[in-house]
Amino acid sequence: MLTGRLAAADRAHWDTLFTGYNEFYQRTLPSHRYDLAWNEFQADTRMHALGARLAGKLVGMAHFLVADSPGYQPAGLAFS
Repeated sequence: MLTGRLAAADRAHWDTLFTGYNEFYQRTLPSHRYDLAWNEFQADTRMHALGARLAGKLVGMAHFLVADSPGYQPAGLAFS
């Protein structure tokens, strides 16, 4: 199994997985929400997504946000 960023070619498989995810939680989202989420994942700036691939096919996904923490200090950044 390989993991990595979602590529444009993953969209159809992601739609299927995301629909199944939403059905599990008994919710229905309009198609424009799928488009908004997908565009955010492709921009990869605010919202992120990783895919799990088996034999080249997208079989799993993880969506996430990265949040700053007061305890986190990136290299080269000094807090006063």
